[in-house]
Amino acid sequence: MPTQKLCSASESEFITAFWQLYKKDSTEKIPVSRICRAAGYNRSTFYNHFRDIYDLRDRAVALLLAPVREQIFALTDVTELFSEDTARKIVMPYFLSQNDRIETVFKRRDEYVIGDQIKANFYDLLASRMPAGKQSSGVLEEISMLLEYQISAALGLIGQWYRDGCRFPGEAVMSRLFEISAKGVFNSMKERFDKLRD
Repeated sequence: MPTQKLCSASESEFITAFWQLYKKDSTEKIPVSRICRAAGYNRSTFYNHFRDIYDLRDRAVALLLAPVREQIFALTDVTELFSEDTARKIVMPYFLSQNDRIETVFKRRDEYVIGDQIKANFYDLLASRMPAGKQSSGVLEEISMLLEYQISAALGLIGQWYRDGCRFPGEAVMSRLFEISAKGVFNSMKERFDKLRD
């Protein structure tokens, strides 16, 4: 994944132009020619850096997630990833910070781009820390399914929070997420219905 330090000046200009235009239009509605005009470069320079507008979007999001990736990869014990404390300290505050770029991604309903990158980062970390000879044990595949479920659900809830105008404090959303994760969706729903009966 790229970091800001690895971007050339022109690549950085394209990414900046993308965020400016993305606030107003979805990725599909941003032609390369418009990105080039906004960045001040020609199409050949664009294609020297990116395959297409979606590649630009993915790279822009990767840069946005770089601080989270760095903190995740700095963990010495991979099981810390599954701690509520780690999620509270590293991942969740980043998504609930109301950063305008993150908010735009969620409001455009492109959180799957964030989700795909987070899952890939988690999977890369887990694979790199898997004990020798255990890579083919099936554990990574099982963890991959759990990550898919949990990250998709969490990002869906955060996306809904952004689209509803962040009406609740971010901490309340985070607490709800952890409660659902700890108790399970069905138990949490049953609790709510039981309260309605009381």
